[in-house]
Amino acid sequence: MCSKADYYITPEKNNFSLLEERFFSDHRANTSTELLLIRFLERENQKNSFVELTVKQIGFPRWNMIMTTPSQSITHFQGNNMEDGNI
Repeated sequence: MCSKADYYITPEKNNFSLLEERFFSDHRANTSTELLLIRFLERENQKNSFVELTVKQIGFPRWNMIMTTPSQSITHFQGNNMEDGNI
């Protein structure tokens, strides 16, 4: 969840690193999932510089509000019986 009202930094050249720092550090929950996501987005931002435009359009992210779903792993059964231990 982002809030446009949070956008009060003028994204000029000298404030750009502050804008990026705030984008990736504010409203953190410090979970392992969040950390992996933020590291990925930091790498993507180095390539594509999306933070400034994102903050202008939708505000700063609320990392502590991340919703996750359990992964759907595929289980392969071998044999005719689950009791034979071949899962």
